[in-house]
Amino acid sequence: MNKFKNGDMVTYKPESGHSRNAAHGAYEVIAVMPSERGTGASYRIKSTSEDHQRVADEIELTKV
Repeated sequence: MNKFKNGDMVTYKPESGHSRNAAHGAYEVIAVMPSERGTGASYRIKSTSEDHQRVADEIELTKV
């Protein structure tokens, strides 16, 4: 079972330095996807302060 569902609000804390420029604050879960790294589900998320979406692993997200 996935920890988050579409429409949930989450905070995003990247595990690696590749996304250190990520916006602070809440993100909305847009879609639940299969894991890309075998660490639980992956999620497509969107911040209201960014024009693009991001893909994040479940371990990088916390429910708001």
